[in-house]
Order: sequence, then structure tokens, then C-alpha cells
Amino acid sequence: MLFVKEFYIIVPLYDSTRAEEDLVKQSWMDKLMRALSPKDSAESIVARYRGFLKSKSLLDSRCAIISDGLAGVGMHVERIGTSDIVSLLFQVYNPSVHKGQSEMV
Repeated sequence: MLFVKEFYIIVPLYDSTRAEEDLVKQSWMDKLMRALSPKDSAESIVARYRGFLKSKSLLDSRCAIISDGLAGVGMHVERIGTSDIVSLLFQVYNPSVHKGQSEMV
């Protein structure tokens, strides 16, 4: 008999710099208003996009290191996407509704 266990690993994105810690502590509304500021110049928008690409690259490399390490000990690793995360969280917080929806499909 084969037993299957699923584990989810959350890989953090933020660095340990003080500016990043301040961003984590901000409310989502403050983050949204800062991102949609009409006072932004084209240079600041491009700089923010470059920062996003740099962070995405750093996150991808962290995920690859973790994935390679787990694959090295014989574990199957699968990176899940946004829709899978939403479905997982919905299932955790609404188990009876999620069960009923999966039977309908």
C-alpha cells in the first residue's frame, strides 16, 4: 500500500532590510494607494517594475533551490499557481461548501 502525504512550503519574498519590514507592516489600503499614486513619474514606475522583476527572479531561484533539494531526497515537487492556492484556501476555510462544489462538477 502506497501512502501519499502532501506538504506545502511557503517561500518568503521579503529581504531582511528595514524598508521591506515597513512594507510588510503597512495595511493593504496603504500599499494600494502608494502603488496607484498619480504623482508617480515614468522613472519611478519603471524602477518599481525593475524591482518587481528582481524580486521575482530572487523568488524563482529560491524555489528552484528548495525544489532541487527536495527532489534530491526523492520527493515529487510541484509549484502551484494562483488558482490552486485560492482553491486550497477556500477548501481549508469552507470545507463543507468546497466538498459540495466538487461533487457538483
